[in-house]
Formats: sequence, structure tokens, C-alpha cells
Amino acid sequence: MIDLLTTPLAYPFMQRGLIAALLVGIVCAVVGVYIVLRGMAFLGDALAHTILPGIAVG
Repeated sequence: MIDLLTTPLAYPFMQRGLIAALLVGIVCAVVGVYIVLRGMAFLGDALAHTILPGIAVG
């Protein structure tokens, strides 16, 4: 069962994808907490609407 989960990590593009996903997750978590603590709800909404097209184009 463990081999089924670790086999894709033998490919370099999967390793890079995992690292990118971890970095994005950490950055989004930190920015999200900052926005909530500062009470910038509209900034968070604008940020979400700005990032979505960027991801779609990327």
C-alpha cells in the first residue's frame, strides 16, 4: 500500500509539484490568517478573485 503512494514521487515533476503545492499551502495559510486577523475581508475576496484567473491562465 505504501508503494502505491510513494511510486509517483520517483518522478521529478511530481516532486516539484508536491513542493510547489506545499509552498502555496503555507503562503496561503499565512496570508489568510493575516487577512482575518486584520479584518480585511474585502481584501481577501479581491485577492481570491485575482488569483483564480492567474491559476487558470497558468
